[in-house]
Amino acid sequence: MYSGILKGMGGRGGSSKEQKVQQKQQSNLPSDEIVDLKNTLLMFNKSMRKFIGKAHEASSCNPREASRKLHAGLGEVLDTVRTIIDQYPTLSTPEVFSSIQMLVLYIQAFRDSADCAVETNRLINQLALYFSRSVSQYLIQLKESNKLTKSIDKVQVQKETDKNSNSIFGIELEKHLNASRLEIPFIVSKCIKEIETHGLYINGIYRVSAVKSKVNQLCEAFEKYGSKVNLADINPNIIANVLKLYLRELPQPLFTFELYPEFIRVAKLYGTDSSEENKKRCADDLRKILAKLPKCYYIVVAAVMQHLHRISAESTLNNMSAYNLAVIFGPTLLHCLRGNSDTGSKAALFDSVHQIRAIELMITWADALF
Repeated sequence: MYSGILKGMGGRGGSSKEQKVQQKQQSNLPSDEIVDLKNTLLMFNKSMRKFIGKAHEASSCNPREASRKLHAGLGEVLDTVRTIIDQYPTLSTPEVFSSIQMLVLYIQAFRDSADCAVETNRLINQLALYFSRSVSQYLIQLKESNKLTKSIDKVQVQKETDKNSNSIFGIELEKHLNASRLEIPFIVSKCIKEIETHGLYINGIYRVSAVKSKVNQLCEAFEKYGSKVNLADINPNIIANVLKLYLRELPQPLFTFELYPEFIRVAKLYGTDSSEENKKRCADDLRKILAKLPKCYYIVVAAVMQHLHRISAESTLNNMSAYNLAVIFGPTLLHCLRGNSDTGSKAALFDSVHQIRAIELMITWADALF
C-alpha cells in the first residue's frame, strides 16, 4: 500500500492518480523546476522508507528500545520535512501539517511495540498521500502561473536608468530601514498594496505557488531598481511569493528571537479555549508581549498582521482563513534561532503547532491588537 504511493511521488514505476497529474504538467514547466522537485520527492521518499524500516525493527523490541528507535526515526523524518518545507513552503498544506502532528503525537505517546509497525505505516501512508496531493496541486498551480506570466518576461520599472544597488533580501530589518529612511520596507508596502488591489479575492492567495524563475526575476528587479519596480502587470501570486520570500530571509524573524518563548507560552497557555474571558486574557497577554518589540519591528508586524487580517476577512472567496494563513506564515514570522543542533531543530518542529496558533490569534485579533 505504502510503496505504491511512494512510487507515485518520485520513485520508478507506479500508476497513482497523483503521478499522472504530475506527468501531465511537466512538459509545461521549466526544466530546473522539474529537477528540483524530483530531487525533493526522492528525499521525502527515502526518509519515509527509512522510518518504516525502523518501525518494523521496533515492533520486535521491548517498549523502551522501540521508543528509542521510533524517536530517532521521527527526528530524521522531521528534519527532512523541515528542509522540504523551507524550500517549498506551499507544500505545507493544513492536511500535510495535521498528518505530521498526528505522527508526532503517536510517537510521543508510544507505549506498546506490538502494533507500532501497523500504526506507523498507517500514519506515514496518510502523510505520503496528503504530501502527494499537495505536490500535484503545486504542479497545477505552477502551470497556471506560468501560463499567466509568459507575457511578463521583463519586469516593468518606471525608470530603468535610475538603478538601486542596495541589497534588500537577507538584510537586517533595522539596517534596511535606517538606510532607506522608511518605517516599512518598500518591498513590503508595495507588495501589500498590490495584493490588496488585485489579489484580495484570488483563491489560495499566499498558498498558491509561482514559477520559481518568475519569482527570482521579480526579486532581482527589487534588488536592482528598488521602490521604482512597477507591479501593475505582475501576477499577484508571484508578488505574494516574493513577499513571503523577503520575510523568510530576514536574519531575525519579525517577532524576534528574544520574544519567541513568550509567544509560544501564550499559544500553549490559551490553546483553543474560545470563551470570552479566555479571549480577553489572551489578547491582553499578546498586547504586552507585542509592546516589547523594537519599534521598527512593531510597525512592520502591525502592517503585515493587519494585511493578513484583511485577506482572511475575504476567506469565503479566497479560501484563506486566519488558520490557513497562519500555517503558511507561522514558521516564517515566528521561529527560534536555527542552529545546527538536532535537538533545536526537532524542538522547533514540535513547536510548530504553537507557532501557527500564535500567528492565527494575532491575525484574527489584528484590529484589536494593533
